Amino acid sequence: MSKRIKFQFLKPGFHTLIVDNNALGYQQYGLPVGGPMDEVAAETANWLVGNLPNSPLFEITLKGPEIIFEEDCQIAITGANISPKIDGSDAPQYETICITQGQILRFGKLISGCRAYLTIRGKWMQEDLKTSKKLPIERLNATSIEKVGWLGSLRRKEMPQPEGGTLVVNVKKGPEFGLLSESLKPILFETTFNLLQDSNRMGYRLSPKLPVINESIISSGVVPGTLQITENGTPILLMKDGPATGGYVRALVVIKKDVSKLGQLKPGDKLTFSLYDDV
Repeated sequence: MSKRIKFQFLKPGFHTLIVDNNALGYQQYGLPVGGPMDEVAAETANWLVGNLPNSPLFEITLKGPEIIFEEDCQIAITGANISPKIDGSDAPQYETICITQGQILRFGKLISGCRAYLTIRGKWMQEDLKTSKKLPIERLNATSIEKVGWLGSLRRKEMPQPEGGTLVVNVKKGPEFGLLSESLKPILFETTFNLLQDSNRMGYRLSPKLPVINESIISSGVVPGTLQITENGTPILLMKDGPATGGYVRALVVIKKDVSKLGQLKPGDKLTFSLYDDV
């Protein structure tokens, strides 16, 4: 029988989730895309331990959990810098880490970004994964991963430099961009927007409000990174847990590679939109 890697969450952290990309292709049934908010960081974490790109992993938001590992294993931490420590010593990010049975992983002060990713080398047992998604993180005492062998050659990637100041987000014109008034169109690209406190994985609410447009559409398909504008001028950026369809004007769509950058924003951060030209 395969060895199983057991671990316990001694503290859950602020908002720790198990995420994967296994809901892709189900939007026709009304399900959100889901998955990691920062796909690039998540895929890098899985590569660092030799897992498949879409393997489940933990998304850690703002304040990290406390985890004790009950088996030797290999892990990796990417994304936001939330001051990870192993048994009190600074833990590296963006490289394979070898864990010894009994060691404790903790997180501290948020230095940069918003969401970190923690992956463990191995294969999630399918029944554990189904159960885990329904349980609070701190109750995952019985959750385990099938060990698939030790990664002999440790991996490392250069840690990306934090985006400083205002994030410039590359976008393309949305399906209803043409419905916007000629006076409103330049405002979209000249305004510095703030991420509001009531933003989440479903969508980012932005300020300031835009001029009232008095336009709506028949409910139509949307994707993460769609900038919708409500009839009263509220701009909303749809994110990974956003709906599959929406009835607000789809003014802009963020290019795929920049959607991951959005995943590292937190309330109070600033962003601007820049029209992307791939010609």
